[in-house]
Amino acid sequence: MERLSKKDCRKNNTNKVFRVVILLLIVSFNTKSFGQEKSENKIVLPIEVKAAFEKRYPDVKASWTREYRGYNNDQLRYEAKFRGSKGNDLAVFDNLGNLKAFESSIALSHLPKKATNYLKKAHLVKKVTEAVKVTDMDIQSDSDIDLNIKSMITYEVGVVKENLFYDLVFTDKGDFIRMVQKN
Repeated sequence: MERLSKKDCRKNNTNKVFRVVILLLIVSFNTKSFGQEKSENKIVLPIEVKAAFEKRYPDVKASWTREYRGYNNDQLRYEAKFRGSKGNDLAVFDNLGNLKAFESSIALSHLPKKATNYLKKAHLVKKVTEAVKVTDMDIQSDSDIDLNIKSMITYEVGVVKENLFYDLVFTDKGDFIRMVQKN
């Protein structure tokens, strides 16, 4: 067995120290990057949005997302998902704190009769995954005619058909409007 000289021992120790330093730098960098990612994903709500939500839903904890909507994706919206009295709810606010839409989970039995009949005739009742009542306060007309509509109620029924998820949209009276494929 060959003995290492002092020079070789120092070189070996230097290599070990160098490796440990490199490893610590890599771990430190990854931890720092991870922490930054986490803080970037956190949504900072405008004061008006936070105040409006807390006024409408006191003592309710919500999970927030931020999304651009509108014809040119030029309208910033803040969505609060939370557990309501009857299930999962969603409140959508603009950046000034105005409530623009509200979705509330409902039982199939609370759908308008025409919507229920449509689902039965299309053999979709057993494929329903969710049903929500949507109140849209952000009515925009495609024409110059002022309709004086303050809000519009629709019903959305989520169904799975051929391994794809769809929302079937119905009027407040239960008339079928359209079917939209979702991701």
